Amino acid sequence: MNNESKEYESYAYSYPHKLAYRLFAEPKSLSETWKHEDVSNMFMYIHIPYCEMRCGFCNLLTIANPKSGKQSYIDTVIRELEIYKNTLKDIQIEEYAIGGGTPTFLHEDDLEKLFSAINKITNNHLKTIIGSVECSPKTVNSTKLSILKKYGVTRLSMGIQSWLESETRSLGRPQSPVIVEEAITKIKEYNFDVLNLDLIYGIKNQTSQTFLYSIDRTINYQPEEIFLYPLYIREQTGLGKKQIEYNDNRMELYKIGRDYLLENGYQQISMRCFRKKNTKLKESNYNATLHNTIGIGAGARSYTSNRNYSTPFAVKMTSIRSIIENYSKQTNKNLGLIKYGIVLSEKEKRIRFLLKSLIEGGQLNVNDYQVKFATNPFDDFALLREFAISNWIHEKSGEWKLTSLGMQKEDTIGPAFYSNSVKQKMQIEVL
Repeated sequence: MNNESKEYESYAYSYPHKLAYRLFAEPKSLSETWKHEDVSNMFMYIHIPYCEMRCGFCNLLTIANPKSGKQSYIDTVIRELEIYKNTLKDIQIEEYAIGGGTPTFLHEDDLEKLFSAINKITNNHLKTIIGSVECSPKTVNSTKLSILKKYGVTRLSMGIQSWLESETRSLGRPQSPVIVEEAITKIKEYNFDVLNLDLIYGIKNQTSQTFLYSIDRTINYQPEEIFLYPLYIREQTGLGKKQIEYNDNRMELYKIGRDYLLENGYQQISMRCFRKKNTKLKESNYNATLHNTIGIGAGARSYTSNRNYSTPFAVKMTSIRSIIENYSKQTNKNLGLIKYGIVLSEKEKRIRFLLKSLIEGGQLNVNDYQVKFATNPFDDFALLREFAISNWIHEKSGEWKLTSLGMQKEDTIGPAFYSNSVKQKMQIEVL
């Protein structure tokens, strides 16, 4: 973006960044990787790499309207789920998310088959745990929503991005507001615990008036959550290739959107997340800083205590297709081998704990940190003291959280802690 503001460096929802992943010198078996790991209170992410269109800002591992391959991909996902279930005998999933891509792009039969397999890995307790699924306006129908409700999905998230066709068209995803209205109305009939609707700010020619118009129309449906995402234009994406000049007004729009939501019944959870007051959420024992994650599917990342791993990552369409096709052809033996990722040093473990604690509405528990690492985070990270002095973080009962100002700076705070080693590894051409 032209005149890109320093507040928008990178979205740091995980660490180390996937661009720092490399092929391991020697593959490691799934059983060996998880041999000494706690597999209770786990989070599971399943990646569905298909959409009805590829948005101009998208750098995710996904392809639009594939002519073939979906069923073989789902079959491989199910085999991978079974391998984890058979290898990690005591695995206990507390929360899960299915993203992409667009999971509801799948045919109803494939969606049913996928959820049946997920139910097995949770020992038929899927209805009792927290589950989030992403969808898009064109891909929801009564049959698919009935399947999601049948298996106890608690949260449905849908990207609207803007209620103005001129703005969605400039994002590379032309979208009729009528279709969006019909989709939301249909979703509301099923009474999911949480409906989340996404909006984007920083779109070309977007003004404070047009942004507030989109927020206001979204509020009219009273979704439990509204996410406001800043537009990032990355290499090899549709918008990135066009090299369009933008007047960067993201911080102005962020403040306007934040204040408007706060004035209209929402509370701020993180830089991006705003939740309707008095929303009751299902509770779980999963804690992102203390517990592990398994990722299922091409591009999905898994986190153990000392290792992050996944399949390779790409943005170019030819490379994405190759990664998805290679994943779909994997034998059970290969699915049980860990080949690509990063081994965390002690320093990287501390950074990962810190970022998972502070980013996305979390809190840094100093006692938990000291128990895990036998040091104080404020001694390990001088930046924390600077952030406290600058009122970017504040403390209550031994837990540190981002202040309103800190949440505004969230995309600066995350990258500020990246190690030099990780930053050097990230300086590669995106495939």
